[in-house]
Amino acid sequence: MESSTLGMIVLTLIAVFGTASFCFEHLATRQTKKKNTGQH
Repeated sequence: MESSTLGMIVLTLIAVFGTASFCFEHLATRQTKKKNTGQH
């Protein structure tokens, strides 16, 4: 039971970090595009 709970926690952490990194990368690319175009 402990091992299964640990596995669920690890999977949840991976999913959270994956989503966070994806959103962060998406926002970063949007900001760089805005800077390159020069629009405020």
